[in-house]
Amino acid sequence: MIDLSLARIQSLLCRLNSPQTRFPVIHIAGTNAKGSTVCHLSSLLQNVVGLRVGTFTSPHLVEERDACQIDGIVIDLEIWREAKQMVLEAEEHGEESNKCTPFEVLTASTFTALNLLKDGRRPDILVVEVGMGGALDATNVFNDEQVLASVITAIDFDHQALLGNTLTEIARQKAGIIKRNGLCIIADQRRQFHDDDDEKVDPTRIISFQDHEISALKADQEIVESIRKVALERNARIAQAKIPWLTLGQSDPNRSDSWPAYTTADLRYSPIMYASRIRKGDFCAKTGDHLVAGPSLRLPATRACMMGAFVALQTLWSIARDETPSGFGVDGSDANEELRLRIAFGVRDNLLAKNLIEECVASCHLAGRAEWKSISRDVFCDTEMDDDDDDERFEILTLVDGAHNPAAAIALRQYIDACIDAHTLSNFTAGKTITISWILAFSRGKAIDQMATNLTTEKSTPSERLSLDDHSIRQSKVQVQHRVGVISFSTPVEGMPWVQCMAPEEAVGHFKNKDDVIEAITLKDLPSALRWASQSGNGKVDDKVPNMIVIAGSLYLVSDVHRLR
Repeated sequence: MIDLSLARIQSLLCRLNSPQTRFPVIHIAGTNAKGSTVCHLSSLLQNVVGLRVGTFTSPHLVEERDACQIDGIVIDLEIWREAKQMVLEAEEHGEESNKCTPFEVLTASTFTALNLLKDGRRPDILVVEVGMGGALDATNVFNDEQVLASVITAIDFDHQALLGNTLTEIARQKAGIIKRNGLCIIADQRRQFHDDDDEKVDPTRIISFQDHEISALKADQEIVESIRKVALERNARIAQAKIPWLTLGQSDPNRSDSWPAYTTADLRYSPIMYASRIRKGDFCAKTGDHLVAGPSLRLPATRACMMGAFVALQTLWSIARDETPSGFGVDGSDANEELRLRIAFGVRDNLLAKNLIEECVASCHLAGRAEWKSISRDVFCDTEMDDDDDDERFEILTLVDGAHNPAAAIALRQYIDACIDAHTLSNFTAGKTITISWILAFSRGKAIDQMATNLTTEKSTPSERLSLDDHSIRQSKVQVQHRVGVISFSTPVEGMPWVQCMAPEEAVGHFKNKDDVIEAITLKDLPSALRWASQSGNGKVDDKVPNMIVIAGSLYLVSDVHRLR
């Protein structure tokens, strides 16, 4: 059972001599794109700034220890065991009625393990992902002065029973990580595609907004306003990451024999904004502060990847330019002054730094998020049944993504459509049908019917909104049909005994009446699902049999994929 509270974890950490207070921290909350933001921040801090970076993420990919990493490498097993033992012993000395949850033990074990590392291996900075919510999450235990920035990524509906039934309530829970007199980075919350630069928009080409789009715009504004209110209450500064969402519909042409789609987008850094002394309840930038042109980034055409890269860079830019305590008339020096200077040098405004940032972003990949993974036939084929197959090297290409809520399902389908778009003009002939074979598993309590609709329905893209002619060309060239295979993921999940898988027989019913779904069945396990999916092809771009194999619905299913041997 999940019980959000800070009393238990604070008591446990106190008995461990407060290991969480020994490092500068960047703290990240949100519904979607948290993992991508952690990945980009860690990579940039390590490869561009030159720092040793500790990260804490959840859920873990294969084993519990994966949650704690140094420079992208899982912490040493012996260190982890020692830390875990120390935490369990400290837990034994606590009150029987106030025992910690498994996630709280995991959180404490991570901070303890990082402190056990000797000089030369200890991280210079931590990048910490919230587990659930923010205000009452077990990671929300840092002192105000050690948090360089509190980052809020995309917010949407998920875990409503614990976080609230409205986006305003959920946003306020996420904003609970904002520190008093601290710095908060707010991700671009727009879920509908439109440009934020009036000079680049040709109003004669834009279709009038539909009712659902107006509703979405209002929801986006409510999210930002809720976060801003918390920032005002805590006298925090804010910076809003600007993301050119239109570029997601302008994927680079792909003439290769693989599916991945990429896009190129120009970054612009936003200034830090302060609570206005004139207009109560508002924020304003200092005189002379304005948008600054950043590097041009080539990255996978996914919403999460774009948000992760842009939010990470905006975070570093803002940290480097944030005021010291004395700048606000507060006594005390800036303990992180040297760290800020190193970050400022890494993201400086010159060609060499921009080139390094561009290379770092282009090479950043997060397992289980828009991950293209080749799987050998040895993993899923019965050798006795397939002796007549002469190709011992046969493998299938799968798109593995942990999309586990309706908003993430929309983003995944948009990426799939972008991959198809990137090939359309060069590879596919008119009337070609592309088959997507879905291998899916879901946790109990998820909005399955909405996810089913989002995954199997073509999504509105910027090219659709701004150029109906281009969209109609693609529609006339290719058609998409779906095969759906639903399975269970492995349980119990290590360290998360409350996680339960929805019965495949229950989940599959949500797909059977969807348009363009030609098959919806349940399957025994992941190997049998891979055999079933391979019946439509190898998941690669092939003019004779163009097809995709997509594994999604749960990060716990992603874990099962990575355990395959």
